[in-house]
Amino acid sequence: KILKTTDGGLNWISQNINFTSFLPRVMGIQYIDTSNIISVADSDNKLYKTTDGGLNWFGLSLITPTENLPSKLSFINSNTGIVVNYLGIISKTTNGGSSWDLDSSFLGNYRQLANLWNADFVNNNIAYVSGAGGKVIKTTNAGSNYFLTTGGRTNLEANYFVNENTGFTVGYDGLILKTTNGGNDWIEQESNTVQHLHDMFFVNSEVGYVCGDSGTVLKTTNGGSVWQVFLSGYWKPSSRFNCLVIRYNYTLPTTDISNSCYRSSCRTSSFIFIHAKSGEAANFCEWLS
Repeated sequence: KILKTTDGGLNWISQNINFTSFLPRVMGIQYIDTSNIISVADSDNKLYKTTDGGLNWFGLSLITPTENLPSKLSFINSNTGIVVNYLGIISKTTNGGSSWDLDSSFLGNYRQLANLWNADFVNNNIAYVSGAGGKVIKTTNAGSNYFLTTGGRTNLEANYFVNENTGFTVGYDGLILKTTNGGNDWIEQESNTVQHLHDMFFVNSEVGYVCGDSGTVLKTTNGGSVWQVFLSGYWKPSSRFNCLVIRYNYTLPTTDISNSCYRSSCRTSSFIFIHAKSGEAANFCEWLS
């Protein structure tokens, strides 16, 4: 399910999407501009997109093997983007999903070690993909080919780069890694938690947030040198925050569709919404499931 709000979350409207499977899970959604929003559903193995601001949605096949379900997407623009999959395939399109090129370089002999969970384009050429077994995969030519930048043991579920050289990746057991040279070296940061971490977002080069199991929310105000643990207000031993939203400089009320916020249903029922202020302006928010 994909929901839309135009009043800052007071009311949510379900989008009219004809999913193929009975229980589809929307794993990722990206706001490109006021007209183009792109999402991916795992059990459908399809990309779902709108080109009219959510009035109409249509599905496009990802053409990957049925068992190789998609887990996340990242697009440079409405035409060019990549989708990463559970069993190691990276799919790329340059025509908005009408056709796909598949990269199977990171298929493994063991399913658990092949999983890819996150993709993040830093600019038109550089993107990073994180996954199981400590993988951080990088491309410098918009996905024409990829290479491995780290090979640790801990599963990595998300990454975020504040520029093409400085970025972070997070994963199991409270692991946070930082690079300042484009992934050539990764340095472990003190996270002050042992909870599994699933998502992250930086408001600017200094202020960032991470969320994870048991309602864990971490914040840094100095570029990741120190991370502070916050209680989210929703805590259960089994609670898992897969979604992280950063929304800042939001003014209500508004009727402008550019101030709309799209939310995808998460892999579990719990999610965290963080409202952060900065000197930057933004007219959209993203739910990273």
